[in-house]
Formats: sequence, C-alpha cells, structure tokens
Amino acid sequence: MKENEELELAKKRCINVIERLSSLISTTTTTKINPSSQQTLLKLARSELASLSCSSNPRYSFNIGHIEAVLHILQQPFITGVSRVCKSISVNGEKTCDSVYVDVVCILNRNPVWIIVSDRNPNYISWDESHSSKGLKFRIEKLLAVARSSVALKPSSVILFFANGISEVIYEKLRLQFGAVEFGLEFTVFDFDFFEDLEEEISVEKECEYVNFDTTALIAVVSGISNGGCEKLLGTPEADLREKYKSNYEFVIGQVMSEIEKPIHVELGSVISGKRGMICQSVCSEFKELVSMCGGPNEKLRADHLLGCLKVVVDCPSERMMSLPTTRKLAMKNKVVFGTGDYWRAPTLTANMAFVRAISQTGMSLFTIGHRPRALIGD
Repeated sequence: MKENEELELAKKRCINVIERLSSLISTTTTTKINPSSQQTLLKLARSELASLSCSSNPRYSFNIGHIEAVLHILQQPFITGVSRVCKSISVNGEKTCDSVYVDVVCILNRNPVWIIVSDRNPNYISWDESHSSKGLKFRIEKLLAVARSSVALKPSSVILFFANGISEVIYEKLRLQFGAVEFGLEFTVFDFDFFEDLEEEISVEKECEYVNFDTTALIAVVSGISNGGCEKLLGTPEADLREKYKSNYEFVIGQVMSEIEKPIHVELGSVISGKRGMICQSVCSEFKELVSMCGGPNEKLRADHLLGCLKVVVDCPSERMMSLPTTRKLAMKNKVVFGTGDYWRAPTLTANMAFVRAISQTGMSLFTIGHRPRALIGD
C-alpha cells in the first residue's frame, strides 16, 4: 500500500474511533467508564487525527493502532468500573521517574486490575534492553514494583494485552520468569495475566456471587412507589400531596413518572437475577431506622421480609477504600458501605452516584451498579 493510501486509512481509523467512543458511556445501569477517561481517549484520537492531517508534517508512524486496541478492551462486556485510561501511576500519586504507564484501570471478574496494551509487531518486541527500548522485562519489573506498593489503586493482577500477538520466545520468558498464565477470556488475540503475589488473602464465600445493597437500594425495593402505589398517588389531589410531602412533592412525582415509564423491580431484577443480596451492619441499622421513621405499614412489612432474605455481614471495608482520605464527598459512612462490598468482591447496588463519581475521580476502579432512586412514601 502506498504511503498516501496508508495515511488516508489511518485518518479514517481515527474518525471511526472517535465515533465509537460516543457509545462507551453504557446505556445499562452498570458503571462502564467515567467521563474523564472517555475524554482522555477522545483527546488522544483527535490529536492523532490532527497530526495525520497536518500537511506540512505528515507522519507515517501511526499510534492509532494502540488507541484502537485500548478501545477494544473497553468494549469487552466483562470490563466494568473503568476509572483511568492511558495514565501514569505512581505510589505517591505524583508523576516521577518511578511512575508507570497503565492503559486501563478497571474491574474484571469483580477484581481491580491494570491492563497494559501493546499493538507492536511481535518481531519488534524485545525482551532485554536495546538501543531503542528498555525492554519488556524491565517494564514488567517496574510495573509490578509500583503495583505492589500501591494501596488505593493496587490491582489484584496485571494483564498484558498483545493486540498483534507475541512470539513463542517472549511467551516462554513471560511464563518462566514471571509466572505468567494465559487468561481464559474470549479475546480474539493473546492476553496474559500476572498474578504474582498481588492479591491479598480474603476469606469470603466465593462460590456464590453477591450483590452489596446500600441503603438507597433497599429503599427502592420496598418503596410504595415501586410496589403499585403510583396510581393511588396520581389519584390524590395535588394539594393533599403537597401538604404531605412539602418540598419533596416534585421529587416524589418525578419518581412516580419514572416508575410508570420503567418499573424499578424490572430494572433491578435484570442485574441481580441469580445472585444473592448482602448488606453490611451499618446499612442494616440505617435502613431499619429510616423505615421506622418514614415508612408506612406496607413498607415496613416489605422491609422486614427483605431483610430476612439478605446476608448481613460486619462492616469490613477494604484496605484500598480506607486508604482514601475522608472528605465531604468521600464520607466515612459511604466508604464503609462501598468498601465492604469491595472487600467481598461484590458490586454495590446504589443510587448514590455522587459518591461513585467521587471515587472515580480518585482513579480507583470500583464495581458498582447504579439505579434510579425511590423514596419511602408512608404507604
């Protein structure tokens, strides 16, 4: 293929990536990628396109293949909770000579992982240091050193994704020197997982998949709005509703309309089907108190029944969650709730998207499932 043809093809590939990125913000309730990470990848793709379009300085060494490979990773259905894309990571949070470049920080199989992507020709991947490269061995050693020293961003494993494959020689060196194992996921190309000694020992019941409910999720399940009360509310005179709910009137009516459009039990059923619910002790106590103060007789009955179906565990937030500073946006009670889910490797079902966004802004990947809020209405 002639150089001009290669250049035009690279431009089209950039445009295709930019268009595909718009679909990365998932339309499902599972958190896929934060806006910051999406913008980072968009910026890289647009910068590549601008560089290729510069008539005064056309390039014939393209980076679009790497961007495409990262996008391919992000579009895999088993990738969730993407918190960083194409960023440097260091132990103290500042970019230094000890920083390492990580393509994707995310959740995979309920565990935090780092993914390193390579689109290089297998023939040009060197193991040892050369005049043009530090070598793959050096990069892996540095990567694992930073990974072991991290707390909030510490991965359970590091995955190397070779978009164009690797040679048998490199494969054997990875296996023998780092204990690499081929990862059993449905990728169309090679990928390897370095477990090493990164994962902490956690004694939990891993034979069953759990979903961690926060207080907002429990209320959504038992609310009169989500249990057939919409018609009654809409049939009540507006003046009576405003008297009862005061400043929350618009909020309640908004939830009623949302429920009519898409029932919350249908939405939640699709994401928790076949899994067991769990709550930490803090959520259990807070939920009981709220239902006692604000719940009606039917909501109280539903709450008692729901609590009998859930596994209640002690508050045991993960080390990485508790390593984050406690701030107004990262309140301790939320760190305990979401951190307990993280400890159990269970996604947290929540309507508290402000906390989810705050966690994402720290760079930590966290497995969460968002839902629309519902309120207790005294039903």
